[in-house]
Amino acid sequence: MKLRTLTRTYLLEAARIDPAKAPRITNQPIWTPVLVMGAGNDPDKTHLVRSIKKEVDDNGKKGCFLVMVQSLFEAISLEDFGSFYAQNLVEYKTAFKFDYKNSQHHLKELKRGKKDRIYVYPYTGKLGRFLFILEVAHKNQMQTAPETKKYAEDIIKEILDSKLMVFI
Repeated sequence: MKLRTLTRTYLLEAARIDPAKAPRITNQPIWTPVLVMGAGNDPDKTHLVRSIKKEVDDNGKKGCFLVMVQSLFEAISLEDFGSFYAQNLVEYKTAFKFDYKNSQHHLKELKRGKKDRIYVYPYTGKLGRFLFILEVAHKNQMQTAPETKKYAEDIIKEILDSKLMVFI
């Protein structure tokens, strides 16, 4: 599986947000935020970046996205980054769960406002401690979209089956 480490700057620029306008973060991360790369190894053509460009398309959505990304990069400096969200403007909760190889796995979502989401999968295992950032959505329904569930489940299974993670 090919991965790329994600930076806050890269995510904000993908949403056409000036990173210089975001508050600075000085904490050292414990978790590594990563992007699953596609066959062409072009991060701008990945599922995540395409979803950012499609879904973060006005100032209101950009504001929600900025708040969620900012909170994410503050939270990854904690062992249990989910605990960061107990008293936060951004909610962190399970969006979808499924069984695979005798275990239950959870797609998580960061939620800001009623509709804006960032879907993530926290992974701790023999290969390291990673936070896979999978998709951005502006939901029009209460449930997580079936296509988001399918994509996430397929990617999470691939992550779990990986014996090697290569950073490019």
